[in-house]
Amino acid sequence: MKLRLTLNRPGQESADIAITYDSSATVADVAAELYLADPLSPDRRGIPSGLTLAEVGHQTRTVNPDSLVIESGLRSAQTIALTRTGEQFVEVRRQAAAELVVLEGPDAGQKFGLPSGSSVVGRGAGCDVQLTDTMVSRQHLRVNVAEHVEVIDLGSANGILVNDEVTDRETVQVGDRVMIGDTTFSIRPLQSMATVGRVEATAVGFIRSPRLAPIYPGEPFAGPEVPERPRPGRFPVFLMIAPILMAVVMWMMTQQLLSLIFMAMMPLMIVASYVDELVFGKRSFKKAVEQWRLDVSQLCDDLAEANEREVASRLAEHPSVAECVTATRDLLPLLWTRRPEMPGFAEFRFGLGSASARSTIDMPDA
Repeated sequence: MKLRLTLNRPGQESADIAITYDSSATVADVAAELYLADPLSPDRRGIPSGLTLAEVGHQTRTVNPDSLVIESGLRSAQTIALTRTGEQFVEVRRQAAAELVVLEGPDAGQKFGLPSGSSVVGRGAGCDVQLTDTMVSRQHLRVNVAEHVEVIDLGSANGILVNDEVTDRETVQVGDRVMIGDTTFSIRPLQSMATVGRVEATAVGFIRSPRLAPIYPGEPFAGPEVPERPRPGRFPVFLMIAPILMAVVMWMMTQQLLSLIFMAMMPLMIVASYVDELVFGKRSFKKAVEQWRLDVSQLCDDLAEANEREVASRLAEHPSVAECVTATRDLLPLLWTRRPEMPGFAEFRFGLGSASARSTIDMPDA
């Protein structure tokens, strides 16, 4: 996991940093590593006792050094500073600009003050609003209080419902019902939102993450196997001659017509078996051809549908100049659909053309 923060160093130039941590890392661990890695630290031979981090902004909050980073409330785009618990920085409780009222759920009836800026709601110990609902994620959503009140999903397991509609990000009004897990709450302002917006609208630290547009990889298709025409077997001439010769010998020995008739039936059975095999082979081949034609027709339909999906996806991969201009002017989500390392980043198209399909057909061996 990563955090992108700004390290505030009193009397020195601030530095933009990226922190990589795992789920077991504490705030004290991160503070110690930052202290040792910072070339401007006064003494890197030893780590001061009680070292922790503090959020720096309109108000400053000292972070509990024993809390896990994932539960500490630290988020990308914040400004932090190294400090020692009980010194230099003290935890300041900001004045509430809005109130979160739990309407339903395990914490029904409780009220939580929300300061202007950003607050995290969840089950984790480092959340600004900590709920006991087990269906709520550790960091479930962020509430931004500025000119408007906005709720943003933080990748929770069960998502957010605003007035019974699923959403990832929504501006809520007075009376709107927000549901997370088994908890339903509403948010009402305690002061004019215009005043909040003028005073601390810039306190909302938020970096829009890319809405990654998938690259169409193509789809594999298996071609139907072409039926093979049956090859007729050789006529059993020798099998026909042998019973006839045997019938002649038996008649000469026994002089009984019945034995001659009995032996004559064997060639008839051989001929009947040969004819039956020919008829059965032709019928089987006819059915196989009909099934092959159905499979080819289905393959053509599947390829046509895949072609429509590919055209739509590849047009989205390289938006037109007009789409880019409109997205830039209106700040549409198209601006956040690519990362720099992804193919197609900062690319757009002039007009339309032809290109080879990415889907493939695997034909059976002839």
